Amino acid sequence: MIEFQIESVYNIKNKGVVPVIVVSSGIIEKGFTFSIENKKFTIKSIQMHSRTVNKIEEGNRAEIYLDKPDYELLKKYKGKSIKIIGEKTEISDEFKYPKIKETISKNEKESMDKKNWNKIDEHAWHIGAKGFMLYIIISTIIAPFLGIIMFFVLNKLYKGEKKIYLHIGLGFALFVNVSSIIIAITYSHPYKRLEFFGIYWKYIFDMIGNLF
Repeated sequence: MIEFQIESVYNIKNKGVVPVIVVSSGIIEKGFTFSIENKKFTIKSIQMHSRTVNKIEEGNRAEIYLDKPDYELLKKYKGKSIKIIGEKTEISDEFKYPKIKETISKNEKESMDKKNWNKIDEHAWHIGAKGFMLYIIISTIIAPFLGIIMFFVLNKLYKGEKKIYLHIGLGFALFVNVSSIIIAITYSHPYKRLEFFGIYWKYIFDMIGNLF
């Protein structure tokens, strides 16, 4: 028998509908299928402690990513006990909340760390190469070109001291040059959907967290 509770349901930008479940009995693995109101849900991936895992054991809480999530339906059954006995599903209001395991074993952590490092290594070279090339193009070609245009535009519109306009043009080129670092980071990360000032911050914080 497997028993779990949908503790909460989030509709997160760039991630979609993400239920958080607590398992009180049995083990739920990646690929596990359950039904609610004759609608089937299959778990595509599981995240626990900001790491991707293959299973959720008794007494653990985790985020699950489903193949065809239904926000309203999942939210409707939030807080209820969902029991899977063979092919039968029982849903009730009585859920025996387990003592949550706030820590994971050393072997589990090492296994998850290895998987996350492999994912980082898999993307590192081509992500870094794209970002670096974009930085070179902007800083060596586009930034100076825009600075020159700024100088000529100011010089044509306002007949004044050319030296001042030259400094403004150089300042603008420097601004674009510095901005190109952020633009390069933005372009090179895999999500491409940005949250704040061109950087998807949670992804960066997750990566930093995975290093420890």
